[in-house]
Amino acid sequence: MRELSNSVVAVTGVGIEKVKISKKCLVMPFQKVTKISITPFDFGMSIQAMTSEKLQFELPAVFTIGPEDNVDSLVKYAGLLTGNSDGQIPTDKRTVATGRNHVQEIVKGIIEGEARSIVSNMTMEELFSNRRRFKAQVIEYVQNELDQFGLRVYNANVKELQDYGDSQYFSSLAMKAREGAVRQAQVDVAQARMMGQVGEAEREGETKQKIAVINAQTAVGETKRKVEKADAEKILKAREIEIARDLQLEQIAADRTAQQKDAELQKIVEEKRAATELERLRATNVVQAKINRESAQEKADADMYSQQKKSDAQAYNQMKEAEAIAYRSQQDADAAKYRQIQKADADLLSKDKEGQALFIIADQEAKAKAVRIEKEAQANFIAAERQAEAKETLQMCSVVLKVCCNIS
Repeated sequence: MRELSNSVVAVTGVGIEKVKISKKCLVMPFQKVTKISITPFDFGMSIQAMTSEKLQFELPAVFTIGPEDNVDSLVKYAGLLTGNSDGQIPTDKRTVATGRNHVQEIVKGIIEGEARSIVSNMTMEELFSNRRRFKAQVIEYVQNELDQFGLRVYNANVKELQDYGDSQYFSSLAMKAREGAVRQAQVDVAQARMMGQVGEAEREGETKQKIAVINAQTAVGETKRKVEKADAEKILKAREIEIARDLQLEQIAADRTAQQKDAELQKIVEEKRAATELERLRATNVVQAKINRESAQEKADADMYSQQKKSDAQAYNQMKEAEAIAYRSQQDADAAKYRQIQKADADLLSKDKEGQALFIIADQEAKAKAVRIEKEAQANFIAAERQAEAKETLQMCSVVLKVCCNIS
């Protein structure tokens, strides 16, 4: 029912404000520890109560009660379980709680008080008809009172109500129920017998009625079958007449169809004969026309051949004349081109010779100019060298004079 173990420890003393609930703990000096079992416990009791009708009865019941599995409830339960009659916790350092009898007495008093309070406002009939509601109310009211002790009602099993003291209420009810059952059984037997006799008479009447109905239906059926037979014979006769008439009409139609077919075939034969004669005459005319057409065609072909040959000869002559003209034109063009080439070669040779002469003259002038420039450069170099030597000589003389002056 719980995932936790079935016991906890309650620790009080130095460093703890009220009570400390834990699975395991380290007990310090001046602290007290009490081991408490939290396994729910069952106890039976018999409640004497009185309904609003002043009927006394005894209510056997079994309750399953245990502490809530949370710290606040366990603290309340520890105070209830470990306390003495004056509510004080024992002074022993380590004790094991054994005060469940004390708890059961408290719970029993609460249950009896709440149950009597609820029953006093109900009738006996309400107790019988609303057993579930009565049980739910008892659990609810008891739970409200047990919350202050950290307890919880896990289950309540209310047994059958019983007489209390000199009361014969439930015995009378049982006797009444038995007598009622006997009387009801006798009534049921008499009712069954009556129903059997009535049913038997009804079955006999129904049998006679059904036999009469069957006989009437049989007579009606025979009459209907005779009428149906006469109708069938009438329909058959009419059908035979209709079939004979249809056969005559079909025979007449067949004869007329044969005559019409014969006339159509005769017409087709005549048309074939006329078509054959027409084709014969047409073939004779066509042959003559074909001969004439072929003769005209051959003559036209001969004329066209002559014209074609004449045209070919003229075209050939024209082509030859054009070729001769083109040849003469080509010869003239080649001669003119040759003359132009000869003239261009002569001009090129003349210009080449002129260019060579000019090149020689320019080359000679350039060489002469270069020689002149070289000689001028050499002369300038010699003059500069001589000037430098003269300047150096003057400087040396000046130095010598200064030295001589200093010596003197």
